[in-house]
Amino acid sequence: MKEKFDKIRNYVMVDRKPYDTEDLVTNNYNSLPEDIKQMLNELTVVEYKPDFSEDGFFFYFLDGDVQFYLVKFDGRTFFVDTQGYEYARYVGEIIY
Repeated sequence: MKEKFDKIRNYVMVDRKPYDTEDLVTNNYNSLPEDIKQMLNELTVVEYKPDFSEDGFFFYFLDGDVQFYLVKFDGRTFFVDTQGYEYARYVGEIIY
């Protein structure tokens, strides 16, 4: 299973340890291969609700045992790779 989802990282670009949503690389969902879209659609979706201005993506709101998430925040969607941490260690925005 891990190898399957690691393939996502070959197509979805991310930034390491970002703080601000405006500093992120964006990925066009429609330009991704169909198998990558399907894998993204299978990820756990989490709503991000804390005060972003205070915590940024460093808020500990994820389960480090789950490596990949889609995080919804302020009407936007972000692909997150935790790398075993409880925060969004690698993040890229998904534009639909």
